[in-house]
Amino acid sequence: MANSDFWHDLAAEFRALPGGNVLRGDWDYTANSGRPYQWRFAGGDKAIHTRFEALARRAASEMPNPEYSDLLLSWLEALRKNSHQPGIMGDYLEQNADGSDGPIHVVGSLHSLCEESAIYCDQLESDARQKEFEEKQRNDPWNWSPLRREVEAFISVKKLRDAPPMRIPEWFIRKAIARIHGIDPEEVTPKQIHFEVAGLVPFYHSIELIPDVPPSVPDTDDQLTVADDGPNPIPPSSPEETIAVQLQRLREECRWSVEKLAATVDLDTRTVMACVLLVTSLCIRIIRKPRYCRFWRIAWL
Repeated sequence: MANSDFWHDLAAEFRALPGGNVLRGDWDYTANSGRPYQWRFAGGDKAIHTRFEALARRAASEMPNPEYSDLLLSWLEALRKNSHQPGIMGDYLEQNADGSDGPIHVVGSLHSLCEESAIYCDQLESDARQKEFEEKQRNDPWNWSPLRREVEAFISVKKLRDAPPMRIPEWFIRKAIARIHGIDPEEVTPKQIHFEVAGLVPFYHSIELIPDVPPSVPDTDDQLTVADDGPNPIPPSSPEETIAVQLQRLREECRWSVEKLAATVDLDTRTVMACVLLVTSLCIRIIRKPRYCRFWRIAWL
């Protein structure tokens, strides 16, 4: 059923139809036949008939229970049953072809169809407003009984507890904040992430932030870690590669000269060269991070 505003506006449209005050509906009913009433329009021109039919069908489509599949007939029948001015009524006896008496017909007229339609719309508006008010009263917690308030609170808490949380990856939040503020994702701090996620709480009952999984670092001491601005990753060494060859290859991959290596490990150049020459008698531990060069460290055992 339509709301009260629909019936209010439709009543105004019925009253605004030009020439609607002269439109009349005549009906004819065959007594005890079970057939619907037969209607025809009288008064007014074809244009007012067409406009009235359009409004009547729109109104009947929103009625609680239309009586017939023909919306126009349903609206006219509703007007006849609810009209405060039934109009002229009479009857006549139908004659059969052989001259015998046929069924009795009951006839009548409904004057001012547009005004009658507007009045019926006013009645439907009144009914709709009463139902809307009662529904609003039922849904207002201030009008609930104390027991219902307790039950409704229990249901709400249960829904919040049983509903799955909204799971959002931390990397997505980090990239979103970076795009919003025009910064790099690495510049986004955990405090910013927590602050922005807290702002989503009013819109989602529960939020679970999926933390980023840091890359696994092998727990090994037989690698060499190199620090440099170069992005070239260090491939793993082959088993046949000697320590001396590894040292030379890693130094070249990181684009380090012997002098830079010596300055980094706080040794002079000749000592570093001696280390390279004496690797067969020395045990050199090479510590290397899996992906990128960070720093060199040579440990004497």
